[in-house]
Amino acid sequence: MKQPHEDEDAQLSSSNANAANTPEEVIESQIDLSSPKIPAVSPAHDVSANNVHHAEPDVSLPRPSSPGEQNVRSPAPEETQDSVHPSSDEIGTYNTELSSKDAKVHWDIREPSGGRLDGNLAFTPDEEFLFLSNRKAVQVYSKNTSLLEHTLPVSDGCLAAHTTSAVNPHLIFVLASTGFLSLWDWHVEKKVARWDIGDERIIRWRQLVSVTHSAISHEWLYCLGAGKKHHVIQVHALRTGSEAEASHTESKQVLEVRSKVTSFQVVSNGQLLVVQCEDFILIGKATLEDTKNLDDLDYSWIECRLPNRMTTFHAYLRPEQSTKPQSLTLDLAVGYHDGSISIFENVLGHSVYSEASEAGQSLALELLQPTRHHWHRDAVGAVKWSHDGISRTSNL
Repeated sequence: MKQPHEDEDAQLSSSNANAANTPEEVIESQIDLSSPKIPAVSPAHDVSANNVHHAEPDVSLPRPSSPGEQNVRSPAPEETQDSVHPSSDEIGTYNTELSSKDAKVHWDIREPSGGRLDGNLAFTPDEEFLFLSNRKAVQVYSKNTSLLEHTLPVSDGCLAAHTTSAVNPHLIFVLASTGFLSLWDWHVEKKVARWDIGDERIIRWRQLVSVTHSAISHEWLYCLGAGKKHHVIQVHALRTGSEAEASHTESKQVLEVRSKVTSFQVVSNGQLLVVQCEDFILIGKATLEDTKNLDDLDYSWIECRLPNRMTTFHAYLRPEQSTKPQSLTLDLAVGYHDGSISIFENVLGHSVYSEASEAGQSLALELLQPTRHHWHRDAVGAVKWSHDGISRTSNL
């Protein structure tokens, strides 16, 4: 008869025999590799207790590596060798080689800048250069290279406005907030003249327009300024002077209104002025033709009411007409806050305009029966006539 401890020795011997098996034999005894895989349950499937399949998960155990052999994971059945991501060592080597290669390339990188562009921008007459402005300078960019070519700094205060010369396209007027006006030759970045047009009533200067015609030997500069409770348009007759000492200029105020003035346009070398106010347009006609003296310059004004809130406008003078004020043919394109655009043709030639002008009354522009367009969903940001007056362009 066997003793109890003999049974325990037999069980222990059997356990040691199983432990002596290799790991491969243990894996094969526990997992049937020939059995098909059971797909995972999709979230869209019914996962209730009655429909869930209870099965052992598919486990792929790595084969233990022998001494000195690198333990590399084999790709999953759905992966290919090309889709396996490189190891961290390989990635580090790739980045090092890329950095070494890029270090040999020399780049011409300008200082990045961004933000909102000022509305006071313009092209040169040949459209080869673009003038942009910030608070401290006028910047000249090349259209061909899109790079900054010249910088015209403001030494007094901040930049208020600028405009190209009507006499020489290589010259540009730059007005500072302090009222000092500089004339630059922007091709060589040289200041050639300087004036003081400061006015105690003006808090902020907004716009400049240079004008010249055959009757005058110099330029007249139309300036829009804002005071505490009024807006004014002044005309300055510029005389060339020394840069060290500000030159003296003759000036005359041709308009003063309490309504806010957004912008204005000089038409036919100053024979007409079109002024954009908050909810109406002012049209001024020169009382004298091609006056030589600034003291004789004067305008008769008429207020043109609009049916909607105006955001922008542009006036076009038909070139085939005479230059006399009484025979000028003026077309207006007006953009509104609701995205619509109205085209008013031959504004000065309508009988209702003549009647309102003679009576000194305001005029409702809708009486001129404009052509209406509406292809913008938001407010019209700008509208512009083409040089031939046939087409109009607009943007938001």
